[in-house]
Amino acid sequence: MAAQLKVSRTSVREAIIALELAGLVEVRIGSGIYVSRVPAAGQPLFEAGDVGPGAFELLKARRIVEGEVAAEAAESIEPASLAALSQILDGMERAEPGSQAYDEGDRQFHIGIAEATHNGALTQTVRMYWDQRR
Repeated sequence: MAAQLKVSRTSVREAIIALELAGLVEVRIGSGIYVSRVPAAGQPLFEAGDVGPGAFELLKARRIVEGEVAAEAAESIEPASLAALSQILDGMERAEPGSQAYDEGDRQFHIGIAEATHNGALTQTVRMYWDQRR
C-alpha cells in the first residue's frame, strides 16, 4: 500500500489506526483489515471535536507507564498473581492472534500486572489506557 500510494509505511500505519479509532475498520492481527462501517453519503468520516488522545499518544503513554508498573509489580508480586498471569499467557498461546479471546487475554495480562502492584491508582490507569484503546 505504501509503495502504491507513494507514502511511508508509517503514514499507512497511522491512517489505519485513525480509521480503526473512528470505528471504520477492524484490524485482525494475522488476518487482515476489514471494513466495519461505511459512512452514509455526505456523512463525515470523523466526528468533529475533541475525541481524546490520539493512538500514538496512548501508545507512548502506555510505554512509559506500563514499564514502570511492571517494575513495581516485579518487586511486590505474589505467587498467586504470578500463577494467574501464567494462566493468562497459556490461554493467549491457545487463542488465535487477533481473536477476541487473544485480545481479552492481552488486556487481562496487562491489568493483572498492574493489580500485582497492589496500587489501585496504577491499576485504574492501566485499565483506562486499555479501555481508550478500544
